[in-house]
Amino acid sequence: MPKATTIVTDHALVRWLERVKGVDVEAFRKEIAETVATGTSLGATGVKAPDGFLYVLDPRRKSVITVRPRK
Repeated sequence: MPKATTIVTDHALVRWLERVKGVDVEAFRKEIAETVATGTSLGATGVKAPDGFLYVLDPRRKSVITVRPRK
């Protein structure tokens, strides 16, 4: 009989990184916010950052939806 696979949610993974591994998640959140600040203030839907990534924004909620490599 095959083993059941346990699903680890994104929320659980972030909390594990933060609490078990000691990763400062809030520092990363601040860094991302600073990277997209100008785009967010202008109502952009994305920011092509110098780090080589595209930060996809929701201008209505002034939030970062995802981050992906620039093509």
